[in-house]
Amino acid sequence: MGIHLSRLILILGSTLSLLTAGPRILFVKGGPGKGGFLEGGSDDQLCDITDYSTRGGNHGWGELADWLRENEFELEQVEEGPANDNTPVPFADMELGEYDVILLGSNNADYEARHVDAIENWVKDGGGLLVISDANFGRNWGDAPDSDQQFLDRFGWVMNQDQGTYALRRSSNDFLVPSHPIFEGVDSFDGEGVSPIMVPSEKIPGVLTTIVARANGTTRINNRYSQGSSRQTNDSDGSLVTAEVGEGRVVGHFDRNTFFNLNGAGTNLNRLDNRTYALNLFRWLAFGGGGLEVLVEAPKETSLTLASSEEEVGFIVSTELFGKKLSIFNPPSYQWSLLEGAGSATFDDPTRETPSVRFSTSGMYRIQVMATHRDREAVLVIEVNVEIGLSDLLTEAFGTASPQPELQWINAGNDSKLQLSYSRADHMSLTFSLEHSFDLENWTSSEVVPDLSKAGLVSFIVPSDSPASYVRVRVE
Repeated sequence: MGIHLSRLILILGSTLSLLTAGPRILFVKGGPGKGGFLEGGSDDQLCDITDYSTRGGNHGWGELADWLRENEFELEQVEEGPANDNTPVPFADMELGEYDVILLGSNNADYEARHVDAIENWVKDGGGLLVISDANFGRNWGDAPDSDQQFLDRFGWVMNQDQGTYALRRSSNDFLVPSHPIFEGVDSFDGEGVSPIMVPSEKIPGVLTTIVARANGTTRINNRYSQGSSRQTNDSDGSLVTAEVGEGRVVGHFDRNTFFNLNGAGTNLNRLDNRTYALNLFRWLAFGGGGLEVLVEAPKETSLTLASSEEEVGFIVSTELFGKKLSIFNPPSYQWSLLEGAGSATFDDPTRETPSVRFSTSGMYRIQVMATHRDREAVLVIEVNVEIGLSDLLTEAFGTASPQPELQWINAGNDSKLQLSYSRADHMSLTFSLEHSFDLENWTSSEVVPDLSKAGLVSFIVPSDSPASYVRVRVE
């Protein structure tokens, strides 16, 4: 039986940077010959993320793509078939779980139900779907909104045709949910030739829809392939509409022009607060909420066996903002507290990310840690079952006399030595093993031989070519 001594987890002096992939976005682009009917039919109207043109009136999304990459996103673009075959993207045959966000942009193919099912199920499983329509994404007025409608039917939304040019402003009360994370640092964003989304009164079960920003002026109903009927916008229309569906999220945004390159047609990424708005939009789709999350790194066990109420347990948490760990140069503030417990829990410093905790009695404890970073808050609740005075093997190994086992890290030339001191002289009857980990989750045994030449002292030589962030000792 192995005894894991939680208090013997040692954080080495070196810092380990884990390279993790950022959230992945799939841009869906319409096929050749299927866009720009209002201006003579030009494929550049289909908004390509590889189009970096800054000529006046451009329709490129290259600058948007670079902005997202600068903020840790990974991008991929897939294109539908050309006009002569109208081949859709085979969503049902793809590993959609590889993507965090899918943008239905200039898509205008006809999709079978199985492909729409695949997108709906992917959203429910945690995906973030962004839908944008534009008359020039199609071959007639109804083409582009119709192609999106196959997907929006599942969420109870209706895509309108293009009509209207305006900016949405916080000061004009256009933001119906001004505290929404998409609006952080945003006072205004705009569009040109916009396609608002209508939310009918009949709701779809399991879909929590919110009109986050109103639509203004008039809109054009998508009721025929030629220009649809115009009407005044009302409370059912939104320039920005969100939905929470299962574990995932859906956003309807009213215009492609918001994200054009510099000098783009009508507006572009660099006008107003469009750049900040765009980043917030994709972050919310990928992460939801405010993007701040607290993660427990140690102890991993949900049950702790302690020798006495004086034994300390080291807790370690980390905090991520939009999936990226906050650095020591940009740390959050912490507050640890006991929510519920069989007895009392004492924190040596409740404002640190790594406090030591003592428990007064055996039983179940619920501990809360709150992280605050700027105007964001995240809460983590840790539940542990504590058994005090029942660690027979621990007592047998080390006795009850003070001092309890202590760790010391010693530099030894090219190697490093981990030295464990304890009060039992009959160390030869014990078995020791050393393990290392980069993440406190996956442990690897170190090939080392303990030095048992001195009573009450065990030393392990850790090879310098086997670095780790954490080391633990097991005693049997």
